[in-house]
Amino acid sequence: MNKYIKLIVILFVLFIGFKTVQAKVISTSAPYTNQTVEELNYNRELYDNEGIIEFVTTNPDGSRTGRKGETVILYTGGKYYLETCVTGSTTYWRGIELTDTP
Repeated sequence: MNKYIKLIVILFVLFIGFKTVQAKVISTSAPYTNQTVEELNYNRELYDNEGIIEFVTTNPDGSRTGRKGETVILYTGGKYYLETCVTGSTTYWRGIELTDTP
């Protein structure tokens, strides 16, 4: 009887060990890319900074050249404003005051 219990325990341990090893197998290879290291680093930097809004304390309208659609948060006079560059490669910005009222 002890022989059978030992055999069952050994088979159980082997089965669990096989499942653990099998779970760590990579099913696909890494995607091939023909980008240079500089391009990959540039794309990584863009991805890491996506969605980050810069805080400024001077009004960007007339003083900051931005890309069309670029957005910054302006803090001045104890109030916050959401400022967006309206036209590309100019210093034309428009904004609205941010409040906590619904």
